[in-house]
Amino acid sequence: MMSMILIWTASCYGMKQRNKLINVNVHKPLKIFSNELTYQRSIGLTTFKGHVRVWHDSISLKSDELRTISQNQEATAEGHVTMIDRSSSVTLRCGVLSYLDKMQSCVAYDQPVLNTVDQHNRPLTMYARQMKFYSKTDQAVANQNVTIVDPIGVAKAQKAIYFKKENKIFLTGDPVVRNIQGKFAARHIVAYLGHNERVILDQFVHVDFYPGDVKKSRTLMFKKNMSNENKIMK
Repeated sequence: MMSMILIWTASCYGMKQRNKLINVNVHKPLKIFSNELTYQRSIGLTTFKGHVRVWHDSISLKSDELRTISQNQEATAEGHVTMIDRSSSVTLRCGVLSYLDKMQSCVAYDQPVLNTVDQHNRPLTMYARQMKFYSKTDQAVANQNVTIVDPIGVAKAQKAIYFKKENKIFLTGDPVVRNIQGKFAARHIVAYLGHNERVILDQFVHVDFYPGDVKKSRTLMFKKNMSNENKIMK
């Protein structure tokens, strides 16, 4: 029979936030199911093993193993990790997911894949070698071999930063965007999603236009510099 533990408080799992990429609420209980539970009081380590299932407000998580450290307010899920946040329509799959900084950020390793939707309810999928999510700033950062796919096209770069509040994606590290309009490369690329949909290319711009209906594509803007965008990155 699966063992169950009801954590008496979720205060160690982050601050109360709404409409975030990774949503947590200190006033909601945390439920964890697993086949096995081990608690090491001397170091404050609790280990759940075997068919681990976690429910916390709008978030559900499953993995092969989950380790929590009460003193550092950290937790790590390993093995076939799937995290779903219904409040923000986010599904994250990876091999390892670690919650850090008193649960205010988390890092996904081992082939993470992020699925979500934009303001038009269109699917958006992001692939990378590593992803990090920040609760305070509501940002997601993807590093190394980043690929972003949506119904309009495909973007590739070595680093991508998703700003949820501004509903935009900043691409750097040999970024390239391909859609029905053509192929676009530059030192930096900013793609605005939703109602204000457009793409900004900055420095060393290279464009290959394809013939066809360009009305279905995003509006393109070319700039010699992006001082306002760069300020955001600092």
